[in-house]
Amino acid sequence: MGAGLTGPGWTRADIARKLFESRYSTITNTITSAELKGITNFGTVLFAEQTKECTRLLAAAKLSEKLPGNTALQDALASSPMGQLARLPVVITDTTVLQNVVEQVLCADAR
Repeated sequence: MGAGLTGPGWTRADIARKLFESRYSTITNTITSAELKGITNFGTVLFAEQTKECTRLLAAAKLSEKLPGNTALQDALASSPMGQLARLPVVITDTTVLQNVVEQVLCADAR
């Protein structure tokens, strides 16, 4: 499993199950195409996050990269209004992995 993944007593099997469930969810989407027409930032970044938030996270990632030991990225994520992002520094404790997730996955389209 990936370096830096932790949880409250999670085993390797728990992490594998959670990863599988996140990728292969059985929940079906019930949103109609008419409801999608009002969404303007659909697909800009993962979770349809606003570019403004990614600008802030990418700046913090660069700061953390330039100053080893700096917690700017962890702090920026922890203060995010999105619960999923705020929990990332708890789940991913490796700073390099966290930076890669922000730059290459979450905010890849906002660069």
